Amino acid sequence: MKGDNHLLVCFFQIMAANVNQGGTSKRGRVYRTSEAVLAALFSLPSDSESNDDLEESDTEHVDRNSDAGTGNVLSNVVDDDDDDDILYTLASDVSEVESDVDEHDTSDADSDAEESDWTKTVIKPIDVDFDAIQIVPKNAFLPSDGPHEFFSKFFDIELMELLVQQTNLYTKQNKLRNWCDVTMAEMNAFLAILIAIGLHQIPHVEMFCSTDPLFRVQPVADSMPIKRFKKIRQGFYVSDSSKALKHGDPQYDRLHKVRPLLQKLNKEFQGQSVSSTSQSIDEAMILFKGRSTIKQYMLLKPVKRGYKVWARCDSTTGYVYQFDIYTGKAEDQQAGVGLGSRVVLLVKQYGTQTVT
Repeated sequence: MKGDNHLLVCFFQIMAANVNQGGTSKRGRVYRTSEAVLAALFSLPSDSESNDDLEESDTEHVDRNSDAGTGNVLSNVVDDDDDDDILYTLASDVSEVESDVDEHDTSDADSDAEESDWTKTVIKPIDVDFDAIQIVPKNAFLPSDGPHEFFSKFFDIELMELLVQQTNLYTKQNKLRNWCDVTMAEMNAFLAILIAIGLHQIPHVEMFCSTDPLFRVQPVADSMPIKRFKKIRQGFYVSDSSKALKHGDPQYDRLHKVRPLLQKLNKEFQGQSVSSTSQSIDEAMILFKGRSTIKQYMLLKPVKRGYKVWARCDSTTGYVYQFDIYTGKAEDQQAGVGLGSRVVLLVKQYGTQTVT
């Protein structure tokens, strides 16, 4: 029994080393470290040592019984009590660790139960009819009106006079050779040819007036001689370049050459239609593959290269109320304000400045 008790003591020493040096999982599993296992293994006696100890203990037990009698029996009882105390202490340590693990698991289960308590919140519907006001033109069209009358709603006489004035001013400032001041009729014909070029594409603009009937477009050839068209295109301008800010100025506008045209179109877009109650603000792309510092590349868009435009449109028809061409990241943007917020604020500010 003495040797068996010794083996049990060593076994519980291993368990105590695992508890103190290793660790326990949430399910009460005990993990051992390599140092603790090696130390416990080296502390175990070999078979020969166990037998010697057992023989010595038996011999000593007989000698003590023969010599001391009852006193030796009491000493053996005391030794057994010491081993029992060690076993009780180790077992109590393990039980305390297991109880701590159980309490931890119980607390985790309670916290999970608290987090899993869902509450239902009734969302009150907003009493707003987004289709209350539909988009309708402010100035009604006549049954006899055609594309020219529709185009004239936005490119009115005021805008055409601005184009004529700025074009003649630019040619005078730059002293363009062989220039004759453009008239209102020529400016109208020039814009019409630009639209026709976009609809009827040919390799060279000179082919519109070619003698070959395969390429010649008679309405374009009858509107204006090709040399006059190219000369107006050379001197066409929208703003006064002498008033433009220098590049590098904090208020420099990359679209200063066309800014008056953009402002005028935004004003007319809003002035020709009733503002509906269902609108959206989103980005759009204008296809352009030439060279430009404001050209954007967007991989996930159907039109990957071109000008990026923010537009406020009617949700049903797609009519554009306002638009703004994206020119790049603003240097004076506020910290913490996202792109969407800046676009909404810009459109709002831009609309209050242009609409009268």
